[in-house]
Amino acid sequence: MFSYWEQREAARPFDILIIGGGITGYSTAIECKMYRPDIRVGLLEKNNFQTTASSKNAGFACFGSVSEMVSDLKGTSEDDFCELVRKRWEGLRLLRQRAGDQYIRFNESGGYEIFRDTDSYSAAMEEVPRLNRLLRSIIGTEVFQPVDDMDRFGFRGVQGMLVNRYEGQLDPARMMSRLRQVARTLDVEYYTAEVTSIEEKNHDVEVSVSDVVLKASQVIVAVNGLASEFLDLEVKPAR
Repeated sequence: MFSYWEQREAARPFDILIIGGGITGYSTAIECKMYRPDIRVGLLEKNNFQTTASSKNAGFACFGSVSEMVSDLKGTSEDDFCELVRKRWEGLRLLRQRAGDQYIRFNESGGYEIFRDTDSYSAAMEEVPRLNRLLRSIIGTEVFQPVDDMDRFGFRGVQGMLVNRYEGQLDPARMMSRLRQVARTLDVEYYTAEVTSIEEKNHDVEVSVSDVVLKASQVIVAVNGLASEFLDLEVKPAR
């Protein structure tokens, strides 16, 4: 049974309600409040913030290896490819600026790609000049280079290694904790609650949470792989 005060608070509409408390959800909430400090923004996460997929990854701060970028270039123009990489690069820079390198323990240690056969390494090396030329307009300098001192890693059966000099690592749990702190200073409201349904009405959107129906002018679904539970999208969770 809800008290009068609780019912009144639940009936107060949000301007924006975000479903999902991972890096996408919190980054969206922060962006909304920085753009419009006067609006009411709420964020719903069914689990404790430390148990999201965003804090379960390996902590790679990446925007693409040689093989990944060669794959990205297939079937698209160089301009579209550069725009894609630019978004990744700017997203990483924005995260570092917003959360702070010291808080997320960012270390620009490089991102290494290992090749176990000579043919694949030679094919990748042939693409390095082209990729460096394209990325120079984004990063400002050459990104990829071969690793000459492979022995220091102690790997066996490796025919070659390439490094993305501007990738690195971070602490995902510290990152999420910091994003939550930043969101709190901007008055983003956080609730641990599982959403059961979303229904669009004439003038707002109703979000059902347990026995409560929350109303918002706009709802943002930021659960990524699980978005198909709420939207008509063919999205499947994947590593």
